[in-house]
Amino acid sequence: MAKCKVFSWPGSWPNEVNDLPDLELLALTDDQLREMIHQNMRAQWHATGGRVNYLSAGDPAMWRDWIRMQALYTVRTSLGMQPLVVEGYADMLRRLRSAAHITAKDIGPLGYVRLTRIAYEVFLGFRRELGEEGAHLRLRVGMASPFDWGALVNNYVVGLDGFVQAWVNEVKEILEFVDPNDIILSYESPFGQIVTALARLVGLGHKFAHYSAGILQKVLAELPPNIHLSLHPCWGDYQSASMIEGLLLWLVDLVFGRRAPRMKAKWCARAMKLAAKIQSTKAIATFVNPLQRVAGTRLKEVLLNIAAGSAPLSQKSSAYFGLRWLVLWHGVEYIAGICRVGQSFQEVQQVRRLIEHIIGYNFDGFGPTCGLARCTEDEAHKVVRQARRLCDE
Repeated sequence: MAKCKVFSWPGSWPNEVNDLPDLELLALTDDQLREMIHQNMRAQWHATGGRVNYLSAGDPAMWRDWIRMQALYTVRTSLGMQPLVVEGYADMLRRLRSAAHITAKDIGPLGYVRLTRIAYEVFLGFRRELGEEGAHLRLRVGMASPFDWGALVNNYVVGLDGFVQAWVNEVKEILEFVDPNDIILSYESPFGQIVTALARLVGLGHKFAHYSAGILQKVLAELPPNIHLSLHPCWGDYQSASMIEGLLLWLVDLVFGRRAPRMKAKWCARAMKLAAKIQSTKAIATFVNPLQRVAGTRLKEVLLNIAAGSAPLSQKSSAYFGLRWLVLWHGVEYIAGICRVGQSFQEVQQVRRLIEHIIGYNFDGFGPTCGLARCTEDEAHKVVRQARRLCDE
C-alpha cells in the first residue's frame, strides 16, 4: 500500500510575525508577507520531510486566529460598523442580526485575492527550487465558508446571499491568475460544524447540515467545474479551547460573574462535560455527508478534525461510533486530524486503529487537529512527527 502524506493543516505554522498586534499585521507590506510565506512553506516542507501534498501561506496578516481579524476589522469597516476587538470566539456570539440586505459590494474584498496572489508567486518559486522532488505540490488556499464569514462579522447568519457572492467574487478573481491544477480550495467551516452539533440537541442537525450544503451548492454553481476542493470542518479551536467550550464557559461566567466561586467552578465542570458530548463524531458525519454530495467530482480531500478543544482523545471505541455514518466517496482522500500537543504517540496510534476498524477504511493521511500557528515551533514539530510516524506504519 502506498505511503500516506502529511497534508492536513489548512494553513497554520508558527512564525514570529503572528505575534504582532492586529493593526501591525494588517499593515504588513507585500514584501514582508512574501518573506513570511516563504519561511512558512520551507518550514512545512522540512517539518514533514517532504511528506506533504499541499503547501500554504501559513498564518499571514489577514488570517491570524483564522481570519477573525480580517472579519472584525476590514469587513466590519466596509459595512460602516466599528471594528470589533475580542479576546475569543465566545465574545462574538452575543448578538444575532439579519444580513438580508447586505450585498457583496457592501462587504467589499475579503482579502483572499491579495494573499493568494503573493502566496502563489512564492509557491511557484519554491516549487521550482525543489525541482522534480516538489513537482507534485499544490498550493492550499484556505477560505472560510460564507456562513462562517457571516457569523464572524457579527452573527449575520440570515440571508447570506451577499457573503456568498463576495466569496464567489474572490475565487473568480483568483482563478484569473492561477492555474486551477496548481491549487486546492480549502472550504473551512467551523461555525457550520458547530451549529450542526448544537442543532442535533433539538433534532435539527440534519436540517442545518442540508442548509449548509445549500450554501456550498450556490457557491459551486457560479464556479468552473475544474476546481479542486477540500472540506475542512473543525471545532474552531482557539488557543486551548474549542468554540463550544468557549461559549459555554462564557455563559457560566455571565451567570455567576465573580460571585459564588464554588458554584461557578461546579458549573464550569458541567459545561466542559456538555461540550465534550456536543462535540460528537456523529455531528461530524451529519455535517460532512451533504457537503460531500454537493461537492461531487470537485471534491479531492476531506479533513476530519476528530479531536476538539481541550478534551483529550478518548481511548474508547464508543467515542467514534458516529463515524460509521460517514459516507466515504471513491477518489476522495480522508485525512484524520488526531495529532496534537499533549497527546502521546501511543494514544494517537490507538485512536487511529479504533477509528479505522470502525469505518473499515485506512486513512490517506494524518495531521494536526487545528492550527499549528498557535503552538510553539517545538510543539508544532512534535505534532508533525506524530503524523509522520502514523503515515509510516
